[in-house]
Amino acid sequence: MSIDPKTGKIIQDRVKDKINYQTSFTDFKIFYLYCKTFQKFGMLKENEINSILGRERKKIGSWDNDNDSHARITLLQYKLIGKISDDNYALTKIGKAFLSLFDTNGKITDNETSIYNVCFDMLVAWHQNNDDFDIHPGLLLLKLLLQPELHYYITDHDLACIFNNQNNKKDIQYNDIVRQIVEFRDSGRIYTKSELKKTYTILTGYANNWGIFSLLPRSNGTIKYVSLKDDFKKIAISRLNLLSEDRILSDEEFSGLVQNEINLSMAISHFESKYGKEGMIFLEQKNRASEIQKMYRNRLISLFGQKCLLCNITNKELLVASHIKSFVACDSIAEKIDNNNGFLLCANHDKLFDRFLITFNARNGKIRISTKLTKEDISACDLKEDYSLPVEILTIERQKYLMWHNAEFEKKERQYEQ
Repeated sequence: MSIDPKTGKIIQDRVKDKINYQTSFTDFKIFYLYCKTFQKFGMLKENEINSILGRERKKIGSWDNDNDSHARITLLQYKLIGKISDDNYALTKIGKAFLSLFDTNGKITDNETSIYNVCFDMLVAWHQNNDDFDIHPGLLLLKLLLQPELHYYITDHDLACIFNNQNNKKDIQYNDIVRQIVEFRDSGRIYTKSELKKTYTILTGYANNWGIFSLLPRSNGTIKYVSLKDDFKKIAISRLNLLSEDRILSDEEFSGLVQNEINLSMAISHFESKYGKEGMIFLEQKNRASEIQKMYRNRLISLFGQKCLLCNITNKELLVASHIKSFVACDSIAEKIDNNNGFLLCANHDKLFDRFLITFNARNGKIRISTKLTKEDISACDLKEDYSLPVEILTIERQKYLMWHNAEFEKKERQYEQ
């Protein structure tokens, strides 16, 4: 395993050992020591991290060497540190949140909710990628441990995301790890070291050190049985729901979603021509269109923030991803999913924009309001007649779509005059 020099991401180098569960440490005391050291130095160079942290660990008597060869890679795994320049690393937002769990004497907080949220962030941040795969092992670990509550999160894509070759054969090691995690989830039994299970160290580490497991009464001096704490499960399930709801699809994923919707629409039209209309099929089409709208909205929120372009509404349920060149009029899927072809508007302003009752001048971004709207309408709709789009939003690409919208606006105005 290595680090990409440009992005700082973990990259797997070995074909037969693609999932690398870091086994150097899972102890919060070591995480605290290392993060505290980063806080003291501000930033550390790549070639000095392992030696500096190793010496700090040796001082407290939990390490025999002056170098911890796993220190940097493990901190990166949980995104406690990140690359800030060519060869310098510093604490990330997650790293700072982790440190905030401790007082000045290194004692961890009693606030379990804070601990659970940071644990969740650390696990979900864990990312590994290579030419053959791009995975988040910690996220998959959480999904598997939370079964059956989240059984619908385990998809074929999750279970086949690591491939040995171009024929898309499932990685044997990966399947073995999945099986062991599921066994651990169902029984709660922590493997003993003599059993030499791949997941022994990581599951034991989480169970002993992270505070997200409870020790079950049937445990004895030889064998431990544990289960995820109910409060952690509630937080994890809630936040996994948000991750699924709010995640930003890649262009490829979004294109596939749109293409499926187009294929479905064609199938419905064919069905109608042969057999007449069927309500359930329209319902399915509406649901898919709603999914596309939701995913497009997520993309625009990531660009503009969660706020209507024309007013102060920030409630996500009231915000709409409004296409400039309408979805139906787009000449290609690329236009349908283009972020430059959209504004984030509240439902009221979306309706005005969609009906061509307002537009924005493609040259200078100044708002144009239809003569169809009275002064009372303009006031009630909270429209500012002197409003102009922010300069950074008026990109060349967006201007092209606005030219289409301006032309449609002019057509409507001419109709009103007749």
